Amino acid sequence: MSGGRWGSRIGTLLGAVLLAAVPAGVLASSASADRLIVGYRDGVGAARRASAREAVDGKLVGRLPALSADVVTVPAGDGADALAELRDRSGVRYAERDVVDRVASVPDDPGFGSLWNLARIGAPTVWDRITDSSSVVVAVVDSGVALTHPDLAGELWHNPGETGGGREDNGIDDDHNGFVDDAVGWNFHDNDNDPSPNHPHGTHVAGTIGATGDNGLGVTGVAWRSTIMPVGAMGPDGTGYRSDIARAFDYAASNGARIVNASLAGTGRSDVYRDVMAAHPDTLFVVAAGNDGSDDDAVPITPCDEDVPNLICVAASDRADRLADFSNYGATDVDIAAPGVDILSLFPDDTLGVMSGTSMATPLVTGVAALTLAAHPWLTTTELRDAVLAGARRLPSLDGLVATGGRLDAPGAMAAAGDRVAPSTPAITAPAGDGWSAGAPVVRWTAAADDQSGVAGYDVDVDGRRVGSVAAGTTELALPALPDGHHSVIVTARDGEGNRAPSAARAFATDATAPVPPAPRTPGARARVRRGALAFAFAPAADATSGLRGTGVLLDGRPVALDAFGRPRLRARLAEGAHRWSTTAVDNAGNAAASAPVAFTLDDRAPTVSLAGARRLRVRGGTVAVTRRTDEASRATVELVAGATAARALHLPVRGRSARLGSTTVRLGTAPRTLRLRVARDTLRRLALLRRVKLRVAVVATDGAGNRRSVVLAGRT
Repeated sequence: MSGGRWGSRIGTLLGAVLLAAVPAGVLASSASADRLIVGYRDGVGAARRASAREAVDGKLVGRLPALSADVVTVPAGDGADALAELRDRSGVRYAERDVVDRVASVPDDPGFGSLWNLARIGAPTVWDRITDSSSVVVAVVDSGVALTHPDLAGELWHNPGETGGGREDNGIDDDHNGFVDDAVGWNFHDNDNDPSPNHPHGTHVAGTIGATGDNGLGVTGVAWRSTIMPVGAMGPDGTGYRSDIARAFDYAASNGARIVNASLAGTGRSDVYRDVMAAHPDTLFVVAAGNDGSDDDAVPITPCDEDVPNLICVAASDRADRLADFSNYGATDVDIAAPGVDILSLFPDDTLGVMSGTSMATPLVTGVAALTLAAHPWLTTTELRDAVLAGARRLPSLDGLVATGGRLDAPGAMAAAGDRVAPSTPAITAPAGDGWSAGAPVVRWTAAADDQSGVAGYDVDVDGRRVGSVAAGTTELALPALPDGHHSVIVTARDGEGNRAPSAARAFATDATAPVPPAPRTPGARARVRRGALAFAFAPAADATSGLRGTGVLLDGRPVALDAFGRPRLRARLAEGAHRWSTTAVDNAGNAAASAPVAFTLDDRAPTVSLAGARRLRVRGGTVAVTRRTDEASRATVELVAGATAARALHLPVRGRSARLGSTTVRLGTAPRTLRLRVARDTLRRLALLRRVKLRVAVVATDGAGNRRSVVLAGRT
């Protein structure tokens, strides 16, 4: 151990009840008066308190407002009678001596030790998971802490209400907590805002809890990154009033400390300790069992033996995991053991020193509790205490000596604190379970909740295969492309500790393939159609996956309704000319397809036909020739017809007052064309015998749309 001005103080410092309590008042000398702490019942006002003091010739020297208690001095030697008198008064809840305890020490050889204690409790294993407990404020109620020590300066608590903008030393109680300029804590022993050390004990304890790790300096605390609140309560001689300690406890808890390390102990029990700890159920108080080698169950030690649920009392163990020979024990009142022999830590003059005692074991428990709470911030104080104790390593050497029968174990505490409750179950809201999706849908679900480690994210599995994960706060995921068909999706919520809550499976179906649209049949490509004959006909559509929802027809790019015969139902008359039509199909997943468009012409105008020829028709070579002209391509039927009289002369059967001598069917274009009709030989012979027979040529032209036009050329042979 390094020497320096603390050399004479090296040894095992057992935090005796460093009880100092007097608010803004001035401490009276214990040599000339007996100091008492008087706790009053609710509703007892200043007049009744003054009456109680007068009854015992007492003088008010301080107050503990948070505990409804006063510090009173009575003439020296009158303490016992005054206590009896006060306890009999109806307004007094309790009265006890404001004890002055001295630090009890076990001599120890100077020298540097090793950090065997951290290895023994498994701290390096926990460091793989977490080293930063800066989110947890840990108060060290002790002899002050070296505020500028390079291994602690970056770990100290700074009061946000008294820090910045010159508030540190402006002489004003900026945060209205009753303490002026308490920027880095408070010293209740000296009643000022400087919690610097007057003894190495507090700095040694703080170093074990949270000396900066991995910085190449000094030692490593249990929690490398800490927020340590220095609260002075003991004097340079290792003594302090119980009332000061109670006020220190109240200050620490009231200003945000989740854990208070109190490496101190005193004999008997204390109502003021019990009350102040009970008043702060959200703060865990970690205290020393004492260094008298005695049974705390038989000889009470305070605050170790106080009956409050937010307290851990710590015994000291040695390198062999046996109870240290100086350590107090107690199968009921002492909770756990921790290494407390030859513990190397910080000293105020930037050096290191070795100490032993339950005071050295206590900060190990505090440090593990801080790491455990930082890793599991949802823990209540009761749950945190239970985790530290449940994680203890059970050892035969400690069985019956401490309540857990075990020694502190950091991995065990971390495991015991784990969140084993799964988050609430998410419910899938999309896709719908009774329909088809076109391709990969978006999966949506309700948010899960977790009161402990919180929801960390969600995993989405389709058909038993992980397809994606999202962080908490996101409740949807677009699925990747999936094969057509039926699928099943499950959304699983994960909390911060890895507990999982899968949703009910949601069945859904995907179909990313468009259907085969109907094949257009009529009107065919380049067809000419009369308006009255316009009707659409097509082959059936097909969809092999989700099935067809419907088919339709587009006329000139717009949907058109059809009647039962395929005829379009149009609100306006369809103009003659060129048009296009196509078919459409939609499947049950919403995929749509359309056929290639088919061009057709709407034509309601009959072709015009003109014939050229003489009024005298000549039959030559068995044929009659006529010349025809038309304005569009058409199919023409040409007939040579004789009247009834001529027909009888020609011995031809008469039908409808005429007889047909010959006919032909031809394709006509727009250019003039000479048509020749062949006449039967017998008919030609008879015609040759007759003169001036009345004949006519009839031409019926039909265009592609079926429109017809008839013309007749009459003449004589």
